[in-house]
Amino acid sequence: MGEGGGIQNLPSFSSPPDVPVSFHGPAIAAMVLGFISLMPPLGIVVGFVGVVVGATSLKHCLPRGARRGNAMAITGIVCSSVGIALSVFVVWLFVLITDT
Repeated sequence: MGEGGGIQNLPSFSSPPDVPVSFHGPAIAAMVLGFISLMPPLGIVVGFVGVVVGATSLKHCLPRGARRGNAMAITGIVCSSVGIALSVFVVWLFVLITDT
């Protein structure tokens, strides 16, 4: 035993350094466009752009690794689709109300 009274010179086990996670930029853009498309006046145009950006981003995102963002791309596609449907409904309702 050494002078300290315990076991000395044990190897040091530390956790690996935290690697910053980067998300795929177009996946973030698709999600933001999806949220914006939920506002009825903007929904038709912004919604179509959000669906296109989300679909192309979904092809390029990786489940793990450098370009993550599958969930954000899917969220953008879903919100954009709902925004398009909502905007079409609001326009149809507006035409129906003003026509009578």
